[in-house]
Amino acid sequence: MQRYAVVGQVSREAVVSPIHVRYVVANPAAYLYFDDRRPQADGSFADVSAQCPTAGTWNNGLSAKVPAYVQQPVAPAMLEKGYLQRDVVYLLGAADNDPNADAVGQSCTYKSQGATRLERGHAYFRYVTAAAEAAHLPQLQRLFEVPAVAHRTFAMYHSVCGLAALFGKSGCEEALH
Repeated sequence: MQRYAVVGQVSREAVVSPIHVRYVVANPAAYLYFDDRRPQADGSFADVSAQCPTAGTWNNGLSAKVPAYVQQPVAPAMLEKGYLQRDVVYLLGAADNDPNADAVGQSCTYKSQGATRLERGHAYFRYVTAAAEAAHLPQLQRLFEVPAVAHRTFAMYHSVCGLAALFGKSGCEEALH
């Protein structure tokens, strides 16, 4: 869903219609970054391409192996600007913090984003928040953390925060970051 929110093409009819589109990104293994910077232990972001040459490849970045369905040539700055202007809710399970939960998270490509799905989600939210501030754009993206839930789809979407993310229901404000 997060990648679709970045590269998906919205039809002209949808843009001029009164329909509001919200993207709900729930516990992905990794996120699509717009450059080679990844989170560091001190909370900053630094280029990791020397230590992990695959960090910027699709589906974690835009520097290589970008699929044909992505508009060419790829313009990361334009994709980032469009993405930052979309209503995106990151729905993270507070207990999705096992670094050995899946084999995909063991490569440098994924580890460069954080040790766990929860850590990766928080880091990415810091990344897009900083990008919106730097671009002088309003922060339209939000993060909801679902207490006591790990990587379980049903539990995520049926939680108070899941219902808030999907349907705008109240009750998750205390988890809003």
